[in-house]
Amino acid sequence: MTIYYDLPAAEYHARPEISKSGLDKIAQFPALYLAHKNRPPQPAEELVIGSATHTLILEPEKFEQEFIVAPAGMDRRTKEGRAAFAQLEDSGKQILSASQYELVSGMALSVRSNPVALDLISGGHAEVSFDSILEDVPTRGRCDYLRSDGVVIDLKTTKSASKRGFAKSIAEYRYHVQAAIYTDLLEANGLFVPEFIFIAVEKTYPYASAIYKLDQDALDLGRALYRRDLATYKHCMEMDEWPGYPEEVVTLSLPSWAV
Repeated sequence: MTIYYDLPAAEYHARPEISKSGLDKIAQFPALYLAHKNRPPQPAEELVIGSATHTLILEPEKFEQEFIVAPAGMDRRTKEGRAAFAQLEDSGKQILSASQYELVSGMALSVRSNPVALDLISGGHAEVSFDSILEDVPTRGRCDYLRSDGVVIDLKTTKSASKRGFAKSIAEYRYHVQAAIYTDLLEANGLFVPEFIFIAVEKTYPYASAIYKLDQDALDLGRALYRRDLATYKHCMEMDEWPGYPEEVVTLSLPSWAV
């Protein structure tokens, strides 16, 4: 059981413990988890934008150390454009296009202009990793921001930061599972977590943002789901069986909205 305040992201993701993102795949079907473990997918553009947004909001002093912005109008189809892009690659930093940087900086300005949000991401540490044993399974997590008072802040870029829209995202992406498992991991390390707070910021202009926390029913459901998924993962590990979708013929009904 350990809390790591300076663990590089690459080292965290290379650790053997199961994470919430791994449990998301287990919840879909265990074979998906095994496939991603054996052949990790390449980082998508959305993940690069998300990483840049988190850095510019939570650790702005590190942004220029980790990211570089390509000049507007750079054309990689030309000899000059390819040479200029090669120079950017030589920097060893992640490259953002001018339009990507406009998006990232817009979201960062929205969040950091909100005095409540800015106060929430002050007086603590960004990108804190931790691990423990949950349900007899080695498990890990990495929160966006851990305040000195134990409050966990999670930054989410989203299609809609409205109350209804973000509630839909919470259910779809299982953010309630994340809140429950991170809370339990930190408390297993002896750190009381009084609140788990989401800062949601929209990915389209004017990049509206809002701040939410879950009610107890949502947290209880998240806790029940992660315990179920850990039990499935433990069984798969013990039996070395990683099933996919059912192999037999299944009767299918239309969703209620289509009837």
